[in-house]
Amino acid sequence: MKRVSKMSEKFTIVKRGYDISEVDQYITQLETVIRGYKEKDNAINNALVSAQITAGNIIKDANESASSMKSEAIAKLDAITASITVQKRMVKEFQDEYNTLVHKYLQEINETEILGLYSRVQDLEEYIDGLAADDSPYQTEGSPESGDGQSSWL
Repeated sequence: MKRVSKMSEKFTIVKRGYDISEVDQYITQLETVIRGYKEKDNAINNALVSAQITAGNIIKDANESASSMKSEAIAKLDAITASITVQKRMVKEFQDEYNTLVHKYLQEINETEILGLYSRVQDLEEYIDGLAADDSPYQTEGSPESGDGQSSWL
Protein backbone atom coordinates (compact mmCIF):
# COMPACT_ATOMS: atom_id res chain seq x y z
CA MET A 1 0.00 0.00 0.00
CA LYS A 2 1.22 3.38 -0.95
CA ARG A 3 0.68 6.44 1.35
CA VAL A 4 -0.52 9.71 -0.22
CA SER A 5 0.20 13.00 1.50
CA LYS A 6 -2.59 15.50 1.63
CA MET A 7 -2.80 18.39 4.12
CA SER A 8 0.09 17.05 6.12
CA GLU A 9 -1.71 13.78 6.60
CA LYS A 10 -0.78 10.49 4.93
CA PHE A 11 -3.43 7.93 4.14
CA THR A 12 -2.89 4.35 3.16
CA ILE A 13 -4.17 3.51 -0.29
CA VAL A 14 -6.42 0.50 -0.35
CA LYS A 15 -8.17 -1.23 -3.20
CA ARG A 16 -10.95 1.18 -3.53
CA GLY A 17 -9.27 4.44 -2.37
CA TYR A 18 -8.09 5.55 1.09
CA ASP A 19 -8.48 3.66 4.35
CA ILE A 20 -11.85 4.77 5.66
CA SER A 21 -10.93 4.53 9.36
CA GLU A 22 -7.84 6.75 8.88
CA VAL A 23 -9.87 9.28 6.92
CA ASP A 24 -12.62 9.24 9.58
CA GLN A 25 -10.03 9.69 12.32
CA TYR A 26 -8.44 12.58 10.42
CA ILE A 27 -11.83 14.19 9.85
CA THR A 28 -12.51 13.91 13.59
CA GLN A 29 -9.18 15.63 14.30
CA LEU A 30 -10.00 18.35 11.79
CA GLU A 31 -13.43 18.83 13.33
CA THR A 32 -11.78 19.21 16.77
CA VAL A 33 -9.34 21.79 15.40
CA ILE A 34 -12.14 23.63 13.58
CA ARG A 35 -14.27 23.57 16.75
CA GLY A 36 -11.33 25.08 18.67
CA TYR A 37 -10.95 27.82 16.05
CA LYS A 38 -14.68 28.46 16.12
CA GLU A 39 -14.58 28.73 19.92
CA LYS A 40 -11.67 31.15 19.68
CA ASP A 41 -13.51 33.06 16.94
CA ASN A 42 -16.64 33.23 19.12
CA ALA A 43 -14.58 34.37 22.11
CA ILE A 44 -12.88 37.02 19.97
CA ASN A 45 -16.25 38.16 18.57
CA ASN A 46 -17.75 38.27 22.08
CA ALA A 47 -14.74 40.22 23.34
CA LEU A 48 -15.02 42.60 20.38
CA VAL A 49 -18.75 43.12 20.94
CA SER A 50 -18.14 43.60 24.65
CA ALA A 51 -15.33 46.08 23.92
CA GLN A 52 -17.59 47.97 21.50
CA ILE A 53 -20.38 48.12 24.09
CA THR A 54 -17.93 49.20 26.78
CA ALA A 55 -16.43 51.84 24.48
CA GLY A 56 -19.93 53.09 23.65
CA ASN A 57 -20.78 53.31 27.35
CA ILE A 58 -17.51 55.11 28.10
CA ILE A 59 -18.17 57.61 25.31
CA LYS A 60 -21.77 58.09 26.48
CA ASP A 61 -20.64 58.60 30.11
CA ALA A 62 -17.87 60.97 28.99
CA ASN A 63 -20.33 63.02 26.92
CA GLU A 64 -22.79 63.16 29.85
CA SER A 65 -19.98 64.13 32.23
CA ALA A 66 -18.71 66.78 29.81
CA SER A 67 -22.22 68.14 29.39
CA SER A 68 -22.68 68.23 33.16
CA MET A 69 -19.31 69.96 33.68
CA LYS A 70 -20.17 72.45 30.94
CA SER A 71 -23.54 73.20 32.58
CA GLU A 72 -21.85 73.65 35.98
CA ALA A 73 -19.18 75.89 34.46
CA ILE A 74 -21.83 78.01 32.74
CA ALA A 75 -23.79 78.26 36.01
CA LYS A 76 -20.63 79.32 37.88
CA LEU A 77 -19.77 81.79 35.13
CA ASP A 78 -23.29 83.24 35.33
CA ALA A 79 -22.96 83.54 39.12
CA ILE A 80 -19.56 85.25 38.78
CA THR A 81 -20.93 87.58 36.10
CA ALA A 82 -23.90 88.45 38.33
CA SER A 83 -21.55 89.05 41.24
CA ILE A 84 -19.35 91.30 39.11
CA THR A 85 -22.43 93.23 37.99
CA VAL A 86 -23.48 93.70 41.63
CA GLN A 87 -19.95 94.78 42.59
CA LYS A 88 -19.83 97.24 39.69
CA ARG A 89 -23.17 98.69 40.76
CA MET A 90 -21.98 98.97 44.35
CA VAL A 91 -18.77 100.71 43.27
CA LYS A 92 -20.78 103.09 41.08
CA GLU A 93 -23.16 103.84 43.97
CA PHE A 94 -20.19 104.44 46.26
CA GLN A 95 -18.58 106.68 43.67
CA ASP A 96 -21.80 108.67 43.24
CA GLU A 97 -22.27 109.00 47.01
CA TYR A 98 -18.61 109.98 47.46
CA ASN A 99 -18.83 112.56 44.67
CA THR A 100 -22.04 113.93 46.19
CA LEU A 101 -20.44 114.23 49.61
CA VAL A 102 -17.28 115.83 48.22
CA HIS A 103 -19.35 118.22 46.12
CA LYS A 104 -21.54 119.10 49.10
CA TYR A 105 -18.46 119.59 51.29
CA LEU A 106 -16.85 121.83 48.70
CA GLN A 107 -20.07 123.82 48.40
CA GLU A 108 -20.24 124.17 52.17
CA ILE A 109 -16.63 125.31 52.29
CA ASN A 110 -17.25 127.78 49.51
CA GLU A 111 -20.43 129.04 51.16
CA THR A 112 -18.66 129.30 54.50
CA GLU A 113 -15.75 131.14 52.93
CA ILE A 114 -18.11 133.42 51.04
CA LEU A 115 -20.09 134.12 54.20
CA GLY A 116 -16.85 134.89 56.03
CA LEU A 117 -15.70 137.19 53.28
CA TYR A 118 -19.11 138.81 53.19
CA SER A 119 -18.95 139.32 56.95
CA ARG A 120 -15.50 140.90 56.65
CA VAL A 121 -16.67 143.15 53.85
CA GLN A 122 -19.60 144.26 56.05
CA ASP A 123 -17.22 144.95 58.92
CA LEU A 124 -15.01 146.96 56.58
CA GLU A 125 -17.99 148.91 55.30
CA GLU A 126 -19.10 149.63 58.87
CA TYR A 127 -15.58 150.75 59.76
CA ILE A 128 -15.38 153.00 56.71
CA ASP A 129 -18.83 154.38 57.47
CA GLY A 130 -17.70 154.98 61.02
CA LEU A 131 -14.62 156.84 59.79
CA ALA A 132 -16.61 158.91 57.40
CA ALA A 133 -19.12 159.85 60.10
CA ASP A 134 -16.39 160.52 62.65
CA ASP A 135 -14.18 162.75 60.49
CA SER A 136 -11.69 162.43 63.31
CA PRO A 137 -8.02 163.17 62.58
CA TYR A 138 -7.02 160.49 65.09
CA GLN A 139 -6.84 156.80 64.36
CA THR A 140 -9.12 154.47 66.29
CA GLU A 141 -8.08 151.20 67.85
CA GLY A 142 -8.74 148.21 65.58
CA SER A 143 -8.41 150.17 62.36
CA PRO A 144 -6.04 149.00 59.68
CA GLU A 145 -4.02 152.19 60.07
CA SER A 146 -3.48 151.76 63.83
CA GLY A 147 -0.98 148.93 63.31
CA ASP A 148 -1.86 147.27 66.59
CA GLY A 149 -2.80 143.95 64.95
CA GLN A 150 -6.10 143.97 66.78
CA SER A 151 -8.28 144.36 63.72
CA SER A 152 -11.55 142.53 64.17
CA TRP A 153 -12.45 142.50 60.53
CA LEU A 154 -9.35 140.74 59.20
